[in-house]
This record gives sequence, C-alpha cells and structure tokens, in this order.
Amino acid sequence: MKNKGIKKLLSLILAVFVLASGFNFDLHAVADEREEGIYSVPVFLEHFYESGKASMGNAAIRKTVRVKYKDGKVTYTVYASDMVFGGLEGGVTNIFVYSSTDWNKVKSGSSSRTEASRRAVSSIGTNHLPNGKEAPFDTAFSFNRSTMGEETILIAVWVDAMDKLKSGNDDGSFTPGAGEQKAKLKLDWNNAVLVKSYAEEARKAEEEKKAKEEAEKKAKEEAEKKALEEQKAKEEAEQKAKEEAEKKAQEEKNKKEDEAKKDDEEEMIEEGSEGEDAKGESDGDVIDESEDDEEQNEDEKEDEEGVEDSQSDIGGDSLDAESFGANIQAINLVVGSIVVVVVGMLFLFMY
Repeated sequence: MKNKGIKKLLSLILAVFVLASGFNFDLHAVADEREEGIYSVPVFLEHFYESGKASMGNAAIRKTVRVKYKDGKVTYTVYASDMVFGGLEGGVTNIFVYSSTDWNKVKSGSSSRTEASRRAVSSIGTNHLPNGKEAPFDTAFSFNRSTMGEETILIAVWVDAMDKLKSGNDDGSFTPGAGEQKAKLKLDWNNAVLVKSYAEEARKAEEEKKAKEEAEKKAKEEAEKKALEEQKAKEEAEQKAKEEAEKKAQEEKNKKEDEAKKDDEEEMIEEGSEGEDAKGESDGDVIDESEDDEEQNEDEKEDEEGVEDSQSDIGGDSLDAESFGANIQAINLVVGSIVVVVVGMLFLFMY
C-alpha cells in the first residue's frame, strides 16, 4: 500500500511539472525515420474549424507538395495558381506558417508564425477554374520545419479576392490580409513518393567518383606506360644510332688501314722491282762476259783442233807432246771459267 501511494505521488508531481513547464504534446506529428531525399506528398488544405471540409484556398493549391529532407532539415514547397471566389478571380498572395501545431494556441493567436518565401516558377501544371479557364501553378511558397513526417501544419492564407470582398472600396483598392483565413495543411505521408534519394544519389556519386578515380588511375598508368615505351624506344634508337655510328667509324678506320697497308705493299713491290731490275742487269753483264769467254774458248778450241788436225799428219812421235799441251789448255779454260763465275757472283752480292 505504501509503494502504491509513492507511485501516485510521483505521477502527480510529474503531471504538475509538465503543466508548469508549459510542455505541449504534439498529437499531429508522427515520429518518422524516413531516408533523406525529395518527396512528393499529397496535400489537402482543410478548413480550420470544420474537419474534412476544404478551406477557401484549397482551390488554388496544387494537390501535391514538394518536401526536401536533408541534414535533419525539412523544406516544404506549396504550389499555387489563380482561383475564382465570390465571382472574383484572384490568387494566393501570402502564406504564414505557425510554429506550433496546437490548434488552441493558433486560434487564440498565442503561437508565433513565419511568412513563407514566395517566388515565381515555371508552370508545373494547370488548374481548371470554375469559369472554364486554365490557370498555371506558377507561384511557389517555401518554408522550413524541424520535424519530418508531420501530418498537419497550421497556416494562415491571404487571397486577394477574399481581401477585396472584406475591404474593397469603390476605387478598387483593398486592405491586404483583410480576408485572412486560417487553415490546416494536411499531408498524406502514406501515399508519399520518394522522388529522389540522397542516399542513392550519394551512392551513385561515390560510384561515379570511384569510376572517375579508376579512369584517372588507368589513364595515368597508360600515360606512364606510354612514356616508358617512348623512353625505351628513344633509348633503343639512340643506342642503335650509336652502334651504327661506331660501326661506320670502324669501317672507315679499317678502310683507311687497308688503304695504307695496300699503299705500303705497293711501295714495297715497287722497291723490290727496282732491286730485281738492278740484279737482272748485273746478272746479264756476268752472263755476257761468260758467253764471251765461252765463245773465246770455243774459238781457241777450234784453233787447237785445227792445229791438232794439221799436226796429225806429222808423225806419231810428236802426238804425246801435243796431247799433253791440249790437256793443259783445257785445264786453263776451266779455271778461267770458274774465275769468271766467281767474279760475277761477287759483283752481284756487292750491288
């Protein structure tokens, strides 16, 4: 019983603390863990006081809003066109977004609000007006929120046609905002479409970066390979040119040496020819002298034979003496010939 009483006391203290701190439970926001990206979300501008009923400005609002969710920040973009109201044609001029989603605070005017930024855009479709006209959705209103997945956002809308009905003058002037209407911007997240995934975009960007790096690496490797091949080809060409130059120089050197050698040989042959000619002349002189001596000896021999023939008629007593004399002459002839040959050889060696 005692523990039960303590629990009740703690619960009461907690309740008082929450009320005293002004804490407000947002029953319109839904915790959302959606991935970051751009969404197209169906939207309905509901009457502020009557649930399920379209607000006056709903006729001018495109039926989907663009929601950008990135880095924890949520940006909503509402597209609007002209509209017809009370027989007047006009359009949404301003949208204000309340910071609180507490209906009572907004109703009482105790919630702060921020005006959405407005800009003209290219038409992203057309709105079929009751008067049969086609009005382009060419105005965009953007605002930021801190929570993703909100199903209800409380806003206030200014429509110039409504302002004219509320404060119109005969001269056509009116007070902007005189016909302001509060409304509920209802978002159908169950039928939201992820148009662009930042995670997928990041993955693709990473893949593209990786592919680019690989391509650059491959291109660099190919360039380095080509440079090496060109350097190698250049070195081989230079080496080949060097070898050919050395070969040519060696051939020219060999040719010069061969020509010099040939000149030396020809000079030696010429010198040898001159020596042979001199030797030939010497030998010719010796031979001529020998031939002269032989002819003289033959003449002397013939003379001796003639003497012998003439003396053969003389008696045999004188035959031995004559034979002895003939032998002496033959010996002299041989000795003379030897002397002539020796002298010729000596002359040859001396020259």
